[in-house]
Amino acid sequence: MALKGRDIIAPGDGPIVLVLAPTRELAVQIQQEAAKFGASTKIKNTCIYGGVPKGPQLRDLQKGWGRRR
Repeated sequence: MALKGRDIIAPGDGPIVLVLAPTRELAVQIQQEAAKFGASTKIKNTCIYGGVPKGPQLRDLQKGWGRRR
């Protein structure tokens, strides 16, 4: 994992970390907690799961940021 100040991350280098969860609900909870910690460090995240349109999720990945819920 590249940490702020240690490694330079260029656009297109990500995703840097992948977290897998067994349920959609847990995945969303993890994303919400990651957003809390990432807010002060400008570390961005998104939550990807099945059963919803893929277009917005792909755009989140391409932009390198997640939606704030």
